[in-house]
Amino acid sequence: MYTDNLIQQLKRSGYGLHVGSLFVGCVVYANDIVLLSASCYGLQKLVNVCESYGQLWDMKFNPLKSQTVSSGGQNPCPCQVMLNDNPISWVNKVKYLGVYFYSNSGTTDISDTCRKFHGRLNSILSVLGSCSNEMAAVHLIKTHCLPTIMYGCEIWSLTDISVHTISVAWNNCFRQIFNGKRVQRFFSIIVMHYQYPISLIREASFFGARFTTQKMWCCKHCHL
Repeated sequence: MYTDNLIQQLKRSGYGLHVGSLFVGCVVYANDIVLLSASCYGLQKLVNVCESYGQLWDMKFNPLKSQTVSSGGQNPCPCQVMLNDNPISWVNKVKYLGVYFYSNSGTTDISDTCRKFHGRLNSILSVLGSCSNEMAAVHLIKTHCLPTIMYGCEIWSLTDISVHTISVAWNNCFRQIFNGKRVQRFFSIIVMHYQYPISLIREASFFGARFTTQKMWCCKHCHL
């Protein structure tokens, strides 16, 4: 209820990005809010609307958990967006709903995703031990590890290096299960039945977001 009213106020402010007559100046999921503007001035106006709305409903937006980025260009040093009389820091990489994006290129940083994948993989293998059933291990990896490495893939924008990194991580987990044996028969069955991540990425790319080179100012707010 609180968020719906805030969206309406941001829309009525006249600032923020528009596609034709459609207002796209804010992206909201629960208490995570992204403000989009074509200028620092417009972004500051949107932040002021959020600040006033928070004061009205006794909600405090935390400037320490807020970040400002520019899409399609370098962050402007002279421009400073203020929230509650505190500056919002400019960053080169921003996290939204668990996915990291580089601000200047719009590409996705999958290093944190790979770390989580390896963490879950090592946990499974340490519990199962060296004498475990191989197909049981494959099922556990498909159930617990594959969703981790594929989280948010619908909106990924990957470089060739990132695609290779995911491919290597996925291949290595099977080498650990089968003790480094290159058993083509098992590998073919696994790929056909459990879906290879790179194939999933390519399928998801038809629906994935594509970033343009147009410069866009973006501010992310997280309130307590």
